[in-house]
Amino acid sequence: EDHIEVEGKVIAVLAGTMFRVELDNKHIVLATISGKMRKRFVRLTPGDRVKMKMSPYDLNKAGLFGASVDSLARTRGFTWDGASA
Repeated sequence: EDHIEVEGKVIAVLAGTMFRVELDNKHIVLATISGKMRKRFVRLTPGDRVKMKMSPYDLNKAGLFGASVDSLARTRGFTWDGASA
């Protein structure tokens, strides 16, 4: 299938692994965690950069499939200075 891959910033964390994400062009979409991010319990907070796949038929919803390195490290309990969080 044809998907549009875009990047954005999480602006709000909603219930049920749903997020409000602002794209680089200021468009706001409703996104949900999908795939391995859901399986590995990746924690996202407002301000995190994420990668999403969107259907060309509905540009108001997206599936999250990638996150910034900071959010992935936070999920595993590490900080950049080498100490545990």
